Amino acid sequence: MKRNLFFAGVCALLLLQIPAQAGYAPGAPSAYSTTFDDLTAGNSLSNWVQLSNGSFTQDGGATQTASLSSADLTHPYEWVTTDQYQDDGVTSAWGAYNGDKSVVMGGFGAPSAVETELWAPVNMANATFSVDFGITASSLSASTQDIFGWTVRNTAGDKLFAIIFKPYDSTTYAIYKENAAGVDVSLAYGIGIGSEYGLSINTDLSNHSYSATLTPLNTLLRPTGDPSLTFGSSSLDANATDIGAVAATYILSDPQLDGSGAPTNAGDNLMLFNNYAVPEPSSSALVIGGLGLLAAFQRRRSSVR
Repeated sequence: MKRNLFFAGVCALLLLQIPAQAGYAPGAPSAYSTTFDDLTAGNSLSNWVQLSNGSFTQDGGATQTASLSSADLTHPYEWVTTDQYQDDGVTSAWGAYNGDKSVVMGGFGAPSAVETELWAPVNMANATFSVDFGITASSLSASTQDIFGWTVRNTAGDKLFAIIFKPYDSTTYAIYKENAAGVDVSLAYGIGIGSEYGLSINTDLSNHSYSATLTPLNTLLRPTGDPSLTFGSSSLDANATDIGAVAATYILSDPQLDGSGAPTNAGDNLMLFNNYAVPEPSSSALVIGGLGLLAAFQRRRSSVR
């Protein structure tokens, strides 16, 4: 059964239809972007959900085909969630985007699994990705805060890497980069709870690498106060041959599993995101991204000296 979201008393839900052939589909488009502004708040989210065995099932909710007809959200596979409770929605009340639409993950109660994801499938040899996002408190009465982030997968569904934000204290989330095996590396930086950030990711799979830049939209990164943070990896594994999804990720910190192994507890926080784009990268964009990494490396060497 759907549970109500009471984020600031104004968050509303909207469901997107997911056709049965969706997933990490090799036939998915080579690019996708949306501002979510054409979605109508007040409906439910995700008529179709992906099960753990990779198949899809329909929950019997009303099909919202008309809500997906505009050019701003035209995608032959639409959005996919691994949460069988479909606990994600759309709100028009968030920070700088007040009046625009943003997607919500968390804040509803415990999802169907400890870790759930939400994404629009693509099929790309390489990708650039950009999104505006923030993590803030919800109205749930909980003593813990959950973990959020962004996970990049190939078209077979294999995890390539992730950027993860973990609760650090009452005002800050620590930033981690995570490899395909789930091993975290702390970046010794944090983001402020309730603040908004822009994240961009560029992949260079021929060289088994990626770079990412995190830029504050209304505050500075913590603890150093630097206006942006660039990081990455040059050791992606052999599965990094294409891009099938850049998924918003929700991980329960204290799931309190019941006798059947289902989570019963969610933390008092949620992630919102807007302006989601996975365009095909141009060669010039890859060069610019490489130059940005080189410049950041040179600055770090200089500061060490």
